[in-house]
Amino acid sequence: MWHLRMLGHLMLIFLLCEADSTCPTESNPLTVHPPEVIGEYGKTVILNCTSTELEYEEMYWRSGTTTSEKEDELDFVGWSVPLSDWHVTAKCVIKLNNSAECSKDAEITVYKNPVKVNLFPTKHTNSAVVGRPYELQCDIREVAPVKNLIVRWYINNQIIKTDSFNNTSKTPVNTFSTSKVVLRKDQHGVQLRCEAQLDFGRSGPQLPAMYATYNVSVHYAPELRNNTDNDIVDVDEGDDVTLTCEAEGNPPPVFNWTRDGVNMLENMNNLSIIQVTSNATYSCKATNYLGNITKIINVRVIPRAAAPAAMPDPGATTKKGCPLVLMPAEAVVRFGDPVSVNCSTTDVAHFEGMGWEAPFGGTGFEKSSLVTWKVENLEEWTIESKCYVNLNDSQCSVKPDITVYKNPVNVDLFPTKNIHAAVEGKPYELRCDIQEVAPVKNLIVRWYINNQIIKTDSFNNTSKTPVNTFSTWKVVLRKDQHGAQLRCEAQLEFGTSGPQLPAMYATYNVSVHYAPELRNNTDNDIVDVDEGDDVTLTCEAEGNPPPVFNWTRDGVNMLENMNNLSIIQVTSNATYSCKATNYLGNITKIINVRVIPRAAAPAAMPDPGATTKKGCPLVLMPAEAVVRFGDPVSVNCSTTDVAHFEGMGWEATFGGTGFENSSLVTWKVEKVQEWTIESKCYVTLIDSQCSVKPDITVYKTPDAVTVSLDSSPMVEGTEYKLNCDIINVAPQEKLQVKWYKGSEMVHKQRFSDPIVTPVNVSSTLMATSSRNDDRALFKCVAELHLGPKGPELVPAAESSPYTAVVYYKPQIQNCPGSYRGVEHEFHMDSLICKADGNPEPTLQWYYQGKRINASEPLTRAQSGEYTAKFVNSLGSISTTVHITIEYPPSFNCDKSYEVQADGKLQNECVPQGEPKPDIIWYKDGKQMSTPQYWRKHDSGSYSLKATNNHGTANHMLYVDVLYAPVFRKGSYTLEVTLDANVTFDCHAEGNPDPVIRWNYTSADNVMETTGGRQKNISITGATSTNAGVYVCVATNKVGSVAKAVTLVMKGKTRQFPRDIIWILIIILILITITILIVLYCSRRKKQRKYSLVSQSMPMTTKANGVQA
Repeated sequence: MWHLRMLGHLMLIFLLCEADSTCPTESNPLTVHPPEVIGEYGKTVILNCTSTELEYEEMYWRSGTTTSEKEDELDFVGWSVPLSDWHVTAKCVIKLNNSAECSKDAEITVYKNPVKVNLFPTKHTNSAVVGRPYELQCDIREVAPVKNLIVRWYINNQIIKTDSFNNTSKTPVNTFSTSKVVLRKDQHGVQLRCEAQLDFGRSGPQLPAMYATYNVSVHYAPELRNNTDNDIVDVDEGDDVTLTCEAEGNPPPVFNWTRDGVNMLENMNNLSIIQVTSNATYSCKATNYLGNITKIINVRVIPRAAAPAAMPDPGATTKKGCPLVLMPAEAVVRFGDPVSVNCSTTDVAHFEGMGWEAPFGGTGFEKSSLVTWKVENLEEWTIESKCYVNLNDSQCSVKPDITVYKNPVNVDLFPTKNIHAAVEGKPYELRCDIQEVAPVKNLIVRWYINNQIIKTDSFNNTSKTPVNTFSTWKVVLRKDQHGAQLRCEAQLEFGTSGPQLPAMYATYNVSVHYAPELRNNTDNDIVDVDEGDDVTLTCEAEGNPPPVFNWTRDGVNMLENMNNLSIIQVTSNATYSCKATNYLGNITKIINVRVIPRAAAPAAMPDPGATTKKGCPLVLMPAEAVVRFGDPVSVNCSTTDVAHFEGMGWEATFGGTGFENSSLVTWKVEKVQEWTIESKCYVTLIDSQCSVKPDITVYKTPDAVTVSLDSSPMVEGTEYKLNCDIINVAPQEKLQVKWYKGSEMVHKQRFSDPIVTPVNVSSTLMATSSRNDDRALFKCVAELHLGPKGPELVPAAESSPYTAVVYYKPQIQNCPGSYRGVEHEFHMDSLICKADGNPEPTLQWYYQGKRINASEPLTRAQSGEYTAKFVNSLGSISTTVHITIEYPPSFNCDKSYEVQADGKLQNECVPQGEPKPDIIWYKDGKQMSTPQYWRKHDSGSYSLKATNNHGTANHMLYVDVLYAPVFRKGSYTLEVTLDANVTFDCHAEGNPDPVIRWNYTSADNVMETTGGRQKNISITGATSTNAGVYVCVATNKVGSVAKAVTLVMKGKTRQFPRDIIWILIIILILITITILIVLYCSRRKKQRKYSLVSQSMPMTTKANGVQA
């Protein structure tokens, strides 16, 4: 082959000589490493480019419009390429001295593992039907490149289908795969799984598969278990009998019994018949939506002369005179679990036989001193079993004490009056509901506040079957216990000798409401302010719910409802009052503002606002007055026509003056107690009389303002109506009602009825409730807008805040999509998963479609998708959480392995553990790299150490590396003289040890001998017939090899080998051609320089044509 390689280099020299500006592929001096890159989007990869051409102008990398630093000295250039573009490219470029340019692309594949995989039935049918196609869809989200995506479908870890995709898109896409399965009834509950994995071959990255699972329920029509649809049952006359309809189906069938064609209205699979007296034909029909099946049972009565003698009344194991011993005499058994009791007698001398009588598990009469009552699945709550013994002259019996229990299915905790919050210092009652527990007399309920036990309840109910019960607790909480966790635990207790069962519990975080309180404990402050300065007053009060604030100035309502009050340019002393209110009460803080005077301009006199009736020389001061009912009022009346004046006065129902010879008269009332004021001032002149009336408005602020809900409670999404009732207010036409939600005004209403006497008025606020309205404070303010002549501060009265309670469906607030927990430590109720709702929702956990006890610790087999379901009276909401249970490493590997040399273990020893353990290999006590391919000298004992953050596991194994036979010496030729003796051997190594055999033409003087692992051939007195080829074959289970020994007799003429002659001729021709080409290139391009690198012969041509 060496002469062919030399010819290739000569051709390369010729091509380089003819090169101008192009770069033929076969002469490209660039090598890219790695030639193909597969990287994750967002990561960075490092590329290296080397050149066999040492003399060049520049070498660099180019990606899009970006280039790397240019290299002009070294024979390589590296570059770090960010994989932030799905269509990223990278090209290595070299410019040679002759201006020729070569380049080579790196193949880059950017990938993104699927974000999520979902698996669901295409027709949203939760259950499959036996024998019918059931289609599922596997959605794969945001994966790239999709052409490398493989989707595998499994049933219970058995692969059933593989899908690939032809889409050539490089960017992430959403795609899906569907699979139709036909299931059998024995596959009910089977787990279907789809795995989505990017596959880049053995040399590419081995990415983890993303998967989703779906446990499917398989429905089928009812079937009889014993395959007989017609039974005969013989019963002694007068005895009881129970008939069983052994049919099963999914959904579980509904049963219907008939007797001789007459419907018995019984719907259980068992039918109990008391004191059978006549033959009858019973029919049981089992039905579900897929079909039905009928079983016929013929009951035949065996008549007897008389009723059987009654059994003696059973006694206990301590029954005096009864020689029976029960072991155990007492047992506590979970419903559905197995139970057994041994019964033996101590009176063997008088013993005739004994047995167990029981509705299930009875033994009949046996001549044995030990009989056992045994039930595989205890599914009765009242156990009527007894052991009896027949003695020579008597019979007695004893009963075991069997307690059948069932742990609570669920525990719920909630306030009894649906009140969301407790009130400080007042009893707050909670109820703990315990569902389906038995026996309730063994139930203990413990109440806790923040893990401190407060109360314990027990129950006197003697029922043996499961019941629903409850415990209540009235607790008085303090404000510092706001947010405290209340917990009730329900636990069945059977003493120290009974089973120690886990407690079921529920929690409730309670909000504690309390009336407003002042933070600084002072209810009267003094604030000094320079005249004309601004000041902000603070009402430091707190409460739960947060209080609403109301400010007054010198007793006048300021209609400010924040805890801070800003006063601009203070000019006079005043007393401010801040009232903090919630539905539990109020507290008031007085702040006296004292003004420190400073020089100021004098205030202007106000305009008196007098009025004169045209043509009537009377002046009223004031002409208009606004007076509160019960307050004093006065109006001066004077005349401007003194020359013609004779007298004047006031006419009024009260406060009149009579006729007076005075130019100024005053109408004055100490206490206004009329709503309509009929008063006038008149004047008598020499030739006429005239009069004027003042405009008097009498007002009254409401006696009460209250807010109420038209109907209770508010439910999210429904319209509600709040009523504001204003009691005893006047005048109505001056009334304006403002509605506030918190501090925001949401509605305003004016009234136009001109009634001046006090009335009761209602204002309505209509709105659609939302969950944001829950615990919101609504109030209404009734204001009397009396115009410019009215009080400086608008008279107003406001209602106490109304706290809205809005009921709404649960809404998930905080629940992780996945969580990792530790085996035997993590349980679902330790996971923080919260939802908002009113009434407060309860959390229920489901796994594989079944509700679970969230307080039980999980095991590694219980990793998977869990459903959190939040429920209240208005609805429910669910979310899924993928739970991964972590556990320490463990090995389940063989102790020895066989592997062929240069191969991999067929069944690798991989430890179990979560997270995936790190594995370290040791040989002869020294750490080593994990073997990828096994060499023939690697056989031996190895120690494996697996570690994750939960522990360490060790395993010893022996690896036996098998390899095909190998000869120490290859084929050869052996010369021997005629009549000489010669011996040649065949020895091979291999694992297992090879079997060696010789193939040759037998002769009398040829003999085979064995020594150790080799076989020898000995020839005595060699003749011409012994000349020839002797083939040695070595074989083991890995392979077979052969070598030849050619035996040649001396004395024959030797010829010079013809192959050597031809090789020498070719060498001379190649040397001649090389010299001619070099001379030709030197003449054409003396300035060009090339560097050629050959595996066998380095050669450099310099400018002067001298070969180095």
